[in-house]
Amino acid sequence: MTLEFILALGCVATGVTVWRLLYASGPTRAATFALLRGVEASVIVAGTLPLLAASWLPPQNEFTAAATHLHTAAFLLGQGLVISVNTLVLAWLLWDAQAVPRPLAGLGALGGVTVLISNAAQRWAVIPLNGTIAGVAAAPVFVFEIWFALHLIFKGLRPLPQPAH
Repeated sequence: MTLEFILALGCVATGVTVWRLLYASGPTRAATFALLRGVEASVIVAGTLPLLAASWLPPQNEFTAAATHLHTAAFLLGQGLVISVNTLVLAWLLWDAQAVPRPLAGLGALGGVTVLISNAAQRWAVIPLNGTIAGVAAAPVFVFEIWFALHLIFKGLRPLPQPAH
């Protein structure tokens, strides 16, 4: 649970940071990204609250089972649906701004689509929940996020065009 609270804080921080960095290249998309990161953080925290409450009760009670199902639902919504849309918005913004290499932005778009499809398939029980297929579908987003982070750390963004005054 503690790691999920830290993840939620990271979501907000990256949303604000990307919004500040890429605002000039696409103000609406940058704001959308920041807003969706806030929504994702909220869903993550909301999903952990039932588990926190269940941790104070005796193990193996009805509330604990319900709390686990609520956490799973929050995961599908926050780290599934919202993150896939977020990744698509970010990839589109990075692509248009040419702020990173095109393959990196393209990988983000691919990852967003695969997680969106996987999330829908899990929701409607087409594929197993959190199974191997879902893990493979999440791999492009994982690689995108790691590559993007490393790119920002070691190279930064390409200079963005300044808005005309």
